Amino acid sequence: CGNFYAEGSAVACRTDLSSSAEAGSDGTLNPGAAQAARRAARKPMETGMADEPVVAQQGPYQVELTQGKPYFWCRCGRSQNQPFCDGSHKDTGLEPLRFTVDHTGTFNICGCKTTDDEPYCDGSHLML
Repeated sequence: CGNFYAEGSAVACRTDLSSSAEAGSDGTLNPGAAQAARRAARKPMETGMADEPVVAQQGPYQVELTQGKPYFWCRCGRSQNQPFCDGSHKDTGLEPLRFTVDHTGTFNICGCKTTDDEPYCDGSHLML
């Protein structure tokens, strides 16, 4: 498992990550299919700036998050306050993701910006 989180004094693994995977014609799961479809749906900006995210870090950021507190995950990779948004996405066509967590603890937040389980790391950085 590549996506651990703290659960009380124990560490647990996210096991619900296959929800974004799609089955191929041979019946095997293809976790990158949803990601590829999402990328294909993006449209270029008229301003000429790229709307593809920049890899901020080839691995997750381990951060302490508080239950119920809103956070804004940087989707563009340009923030100087990774993994959180600082407004650097302006004119990119990308917007931050507002999220909360259901319990206080340590979370692996995606740094490569290619996860299918936004904002959590799903191991996609291993295929870059």
